[in-house]
Amino acid sequence: MARDPDRVALIRGLAVFEPGDPPRAGRIAFHPPPGADGAVVRMPVAEAMPLLSLARREPDAHPSAAFWGAAVVVALQLVARGRILPAGDDSWRAGPLSGPDQERLAELVATFAAPDLAEPYASGPLEEGSDATDPGATGAGILSTDAPDAGNSQAA
Repeated sequence: MARDPDRVALIRGLAVFEPGDPPRAGRIAFHPPPGADGAVVRMPVAEAMPLLSLARREPDAHPSAAFWGAAVVVALQLVARGRILPAGDDSWRAGPLSGPDQERLAELVATFAAPDLAEPYASGPLEEGSDATDPGATGAGILSTDAPDAGNSQAA
């Protein structure tokens, strides 16, 4: 992704997942940084993915943008390894998960519990937001998973 300064500036403010129906219709709302003028910019998750991924490495990125960037990367890794299952209603869910997959998701969830990340949400955005990267997303929820795949020797 070319580093468009106007687009990169979006990750300096609060990033909020807004669920959609179906889940892949969800959007990311990028709010202006505190004290800055500007409107909230909403974009489909697929369009926001490069920015969110960048936010993981940008020192000036808002923690919420960095968090959603980490969630995007985890979701894409699960997709790349075939760790998604149909969940019905034109959606997907994570699974089967290895022990390391479950640990990585638990770490991500623990990070989300930080007050500056969780405050904009009334209920589980991870459960709703993880399938928004459809068609290859983790489906009905990053927390909605199968038991570990004990028979699979592939490491995460």
